[in-house]
Amino acid sequence: MYVDDWITGQDTQEESLLISLHAENIMKEAGMEMRKWISNDTTLMSQWAAKGFDTYPVDTSVSLGSNKTKVLGLAWQTLDDCLTLDTKGLLEFISTNKNTKRFMLQAIGKIFDPLGLISPFTIRMKCLIQELYKNKITWDKDLPPKIVERGLSADSLLSDEKWWNGPSFLQFDELSGTDSECPELNEEEYLPELKLKDSKEIVVLTLNLNQTIYDYLLTYSNRFLTIVRVLSFLFRFIFNCKDPGNKKEGPLTSEEMTEAEFFLIKQEQLMSFHTEMTAM
Repeated sequence: MYVDDWITGQDTQEESLLISLHAENIMKEAGMEMRKWISNDTTLMSQWAAKGFDTYPVDTSVSLGSNKTKVLGLAWQTLDDCLTLDTKGLLEFISTNKNTKRFMLQAIGKIFDPLGLISPFTIRMKCLIQELYKNKITWDKDLPPKIVERGLSADSLLSDEKWWNGPSFLQFDELSGTDSECPELNEEEYLPELKLKDSKEIVVLTLNLNQTIYDYLLTYSNRFLTIVRVLSFLFRFIFNCKDPGNKKEGPLTSEEMTEAEFFLIKQEQLMSFHTEMTAM
């Protein structure tokens, strides 16, 4: 959530549709309508429109997914799925070529970068301001011509692949064999207390009676939606076992996910407010 906007993303179009339907139902139950749905996926936009979602833009003469909107205060080109920073006002301001501390602070204030996308560039300006204060430069005194070495210039930042895409190995689904394989270890060197060949192998099984399915789910993933989906499929499996003639199939419904979500909330309440609830 960002102020009154909800921003999210999923790996597939099907997952995106499912979570949007789930969110729409939750907000409707609270008496609130979600409006101005927009995505970089034109198929998803069409599916939303077919289900009566208030898609953006409303003007049907504009192709779905081809417009420009704002997200997190930044311009979002939905067709190319990229964020852009508007520097027009900044360029017009610095064209006056003033060279004072007051002017520098005003220029920095015109850079809106909530995600820190250009922080390697803006850090240079912040370091410069820090030096101005250290040297006790007054507000309207001309600045000495000194270059700040930390950070990157705007031109260098645009071509810095590592900043925008990260290390190259992160682009692959799996690490290469040379990166992922571990060298074979000599057990005689690293494990002096080797088992005897004729020794009996002992297998120990442990059972924790205090752990519930809720505890296992919380250790399965730290992503709430994943836990809800796993629990929803577990509930569906139980339902299908009890009533095989009326099996539930296909994608999860919003009702199934709501049931799982309520279960998780109740379990958390039982754990957090056990004393209060047992005293009722």
